Amino acid sequence: MQGLGEDFTTLAHAQTWCLLAHFEAQQTMFSLASVSLARSLRIAQMLDLHRLDQEPRLLPLALPPARDWSEMEERRRTWWVIFCSDRFVSATTGWPALILENDVGSVTSIR
Repeated sequence: MQGLGEDFTTLAHAQTWCLLAHFEAQQTMFSLASVSLARSLRIAQMLDLHRLDQEPRLLPLALPPARDWSEMEERRRTWWVIFCSDRFVSATTGWPALILENDVGSVTSIR
């Protein structure tokens, strides 16, 4: 789905909010960290990072195609850092996780 802000949102935005969340958590500002992580997650979802490893025909083009394997790997790692951070926040605070595992495309789903 295009036209909802992803045209001017970049991978760097998702990475920045995730880094901010980690900094806030280190400063024991857990509520702020949770909000920053949620922003990072929503940006990552807008960029379809959660579906990178699904079949290409299922992907809308929120991001231009990766120029090389390192750019694709940066996208993948950004997503998984956000995913792991969400799980860490959930385990630490007892709050529900924001990411449902069923909504994440995995390498095993590729035929």
